[in-house]
Amino acid sequence: ALLALCDRLTVLEQAFTAEVDAHQMTRKRLDHVQEAHKEQIASLRGEVAQLRGETRSILRILEREE
Repeated sequence: ALLALCDRLTVLEQAFTAEVDAHQMTRKRLDHVQEAHKEQIASLRGEVAQLRGETRSILRILEREE
């Protein structure tokens, strides 16, 4: 009976270790995705700023033509 209990504990330990490993891999993937999103957001903010500047320039040109 003791041997069976030890075997069961070993199986549970292996399952727990596998779950921890899976969680760590998921966390690493999420960190990678978050970093990529941060870079994309920064790029989009730059594009928005550029478009705002271009829009202001166009509006000034249109105001002069009136």
